[in-house]
Amino acid sequence: MTVSHRPARINPDTRHALTIAMLGTLGIVSISFTLSFAGLSAIAPWAAVPDTLAPLVPLFVDGAILVYTYSAFAARARGESTVRPWTWVVLWTVVSSATNAAHAWSFGPQGWEGIVGAIF
Repeated sequence: MTVSHRPARINPDTRHALTIAMLGTLGIVSISFTLSFAGLSAIAPWAAVPDTLAPLVPLFVDGAILVYTYSAFAARARGESTVRPWTWVVLWTVVSSATNAAHAWSFGPQGWEGIVGAIF
């Protein structure tokens, strides 16, 4: 008699799977914020922000992304329109990405390597 085995599958609803997903997400967010923090604080002087206040620029920009993301999820949970908060998320993400790209271009090699660095 042969026994057929079903392939092992991960149940995404278990605490173990949720914990792994949350830790992975937290790790990626932490790395992303650290890289963004370096770029945004480095170019704060371009906006005449004093060096002592430069660390507040990335906290403001990336903090806005987090707050508007939360408000979009809260609006969805309430059955309200999420167009406005997602619009703000996109706006602040573009600001953060463009600013980090400008930092990469300005402080990088500015050849084809600089273009690649600014894009990624």
